[in-house]
Amino acid sequence: GTNAAELKALTNTVSNAWVAFAKTGNPNVAGQMNWPAYTPETKAIFVIDEKPHLMPKERLADLDLLASLPRKA
Repeated sequence: GTNAAELKALTNTVSNAWVAFAKTGNPNVAGQMNWPAYTPETKAIFVIDEKPHLMPKERLADLDLLASLPRKA
């Protein structure tokens, strides 16, 4: 589970990203995260959790598969 220190760090990361995004249109904060711009080619999906990271390419393939499934009307 997440302890209080980890929760505080995660809260700070999310808050700082929102503030940076509101000010500049870019959520990156030096020393906290490097979220490259999303493009159809890179599909840079950022996962903000205890250890923020870009979504692994294997998971992106799973998402592509899910997106390709027929949807109910």
